[in-house]
Amino acid sequence: MPQPLTERSESELSSRSGCAHRYAKTMTRKLILLPGMTPSRRIFQKLVPQLADCEVIDWIAPGRAKSISDYAHKLVDQVGIDSSSDLVGVSFGGMVAQEVAKYCGSRLCFVVSSISSSAELRPTQRFLASLPQRGDLAVLSAIGAVAHAWPRTGSTMSTVRARKFRGVHGNWFRWATSAALRWRSSPDGRAELIRIHGNRDSTFPEGDRYADHVISGAGHMLALTHSHELATIIHQRQAEADNR
Repeated sequence: MPQPLTERSESELSSRSGCAHRYAKTMTRKLILLPGMTPSRRIFQKLVPQLADCEVIDWIAPGRAKSISDYAHKLVDQVGIDSSSDLVGVSFGGMVAQEVAKYCGSRLCFVVSSISSSAELRPTQRFLASLPQRGDLAVLSAIGAVAHAWPRTGSTMSTVRARKFRGVHGNWFRWATSAALRWRSSPDGRAELIRIHGNRDSTFPEGDRYADHVISGAGHMLALTHSHELATIIHQRQAEADNR
């Protein structure tokens, strides 16, 4: 399990990642990559070598941020994201990317394996979102405790994921999950949102209905399992924007 995010660890987590320049001749704008909720760069390990100029942003501690909008504002100020870059956000990172785009005036925002509206949440997710914030945090904490006590021999992937909500180490996951459930997007008309989704995504199964690009056979880990298809879409859409 990744180390919990703390204010003390922010300087370490804001370290930047250089990317290969295989496509330097065809891409003119830098790409800012925002990962999923798990503080790990693994989701981009196959995509990064296929992009020319990119930077993977590590999550910072939320501090006093209560919403994804608050968090995005803090991220822009602390990391220094500006309008010279296009954005790629995966899952939770896709929600953050949409808010970052509003603050920094990005040209393109690639929303991968994510949502743009609470209407795309599953029924269980919408139920948690209907609870008072302290209520959903308490429920998530209880889910984590039950999952931790569950016999390892009977564990499923859902059980493993639920264990992330437990105790002090689950602070980030509980905060991020609660913020994601309560997020309400409001398009500002500046950044062009480009939705990319797999037709086998079990986390946000409704997402392919709203996607601009649907990748057949891809699940929620699309950025890792179908990195070539994703890179091709990014190259094409950036080139189109450059020529407009």
